[in-house]
Amino acid sequence: MPKESVDLQFTKSFRIDDESRNYTIHIKGYGGNAGDGMKFHDGQRFATIDRDHLRGATVLQGAWWIYEWAYVHLNGIYIPGIDDPRSIHWYLWHKNEGLAHVEMKIRPRPS
Repeated sequence: MPKESVDLQFTKSFRIDDESRNYTIHIKGYGGNAGDGMKFHDGQRFATIDRDHLRGATVLQGAWWIYEWAYVHLNGIYIPGIDDPRSIHWYLWHKNEGLAHVEMKIRPRPS
């Protein structure tokens, strides 16, 4: 069953550090209608199977900015409609139910 569309905006700031800082994410100023799930990931290092400081990427089978668990996991396994924490999901919106489609778009801030 398709879910309604969600408009997510991070209006104040969004930044990812370079490799020397393990691609740490800094995200503030949520605006949208799915719940601020990314607040749990703010300040977290990007975890991959070979660089998994909390073992989250290994357990979730996908790289992401892990904070104890993935409240938001847009790089998960494609299993739409299935309740599984390894799925592509946004927990505050639909718990661990796999989403069929997500997009993450970034554009430069105007000068």
